[in-house]
Amino acid sequence: MVRPMPRPFHRLRIPLFALVLAAGAGTALAQVALPGAVAPTPEGAAAPRGPAPSPATAPATRPKLHRRPVDAAGLPGAPATAKVVAAKVLPAASLAGQTLYRGGRGSEIAFALRDKTLVVSHLTLAGRGDDGADCRIDVADLPLAVRDEGEPSGMARIGIPVSACPMSFDVLDGAALETGDRANCSFAATHCTVDPGGLWGPAAATLTPDRDKAIERQRSQAETAMRANFKRLVAATRDRPTVMGYAREQAQFSSTREEMCRGYVAEVKHGFCSTRLTDARAAALRTKADIAQAEKEKRKARQRKRG
Repeated sequence: MVRPMPRPFHRLRIPLFALVLAAGAGTALAQVALPGAVAPTPEGAAAPRGPAPSPATAPATRPKLHRRPVDAAGLPGAPATAKVVAAKVLPAASLAGQTLYRGGRGSEIAFALRDKTLVVSHLTLAGRGDDGADCRIDVADLPLAVRDEGEPSGMARIGIPVSACPMSFDVLDGAALETGDRANCSFAATHCTVDPGGLWGPAAATLTPDRDKAIERQRSQAETAMRANFKRLVAATRDRPTVMGYAREQAQFSSTREEMCRGYVAEVKHGFCSTRLTDARAAALRTKADIAQAEKEKRKARQRKRG
């Protein structure tokens, strides 16, 4: 007697990007109950009485499967059309009258308006000396007019032209993110090395518990905007390797944010730093999505001309 060979087991292949996107968007996986399935009878319990199901009553057709939409690159998870989420872009002048501290302490910078021009009225940089001791640099030649550097990442960017330590800041709500990609600043005369990078915000002592709820609401709004803008970017991008690069970058953001905010004083209590970095990420994604959408419209226009 020849026994029939068992049917081969087919493995379910899930695209890596779909997993990354699901994790980044905060979606949850749920258990699926198959049609006709029943819970097993516990050990020792009597089986429920009743007529056995008749094959004639079974459905003649399989249940209809609902497929998830695919994005412009043919990858699941992104909607065909994504909602535009506009982040609040603050002008550089919104910094006037504020004193910001790197990491909530240490280096400090104060802004003011002089003849309708934003200037730095005070700047002290905290660093480490050659001997390992703390050192401070009080920058002279103030007030110092800031430079307008446009909005390359979806936020107003200003430049601080300190000769020994030029800095660039993206303007956020009650904060400024130093974006300079360079080595630490060295002041040879005082043997002091300064790292101005990271988030500059209010002194940690001013982030009192009564502000926690407001910061929590802002963080929720920033997360929503970030996810929506990421989906819109994916939907507008045609090139699959580019989409995968965006997915890796988005997956890395959480650890990057945690690393940058680890040194902000009392961050675990108020979450101010992580909220503002999420604002910045949402704005950057919106800018990339705008560019990708414009390129998509150009491709459609060229196709219409050819047709």
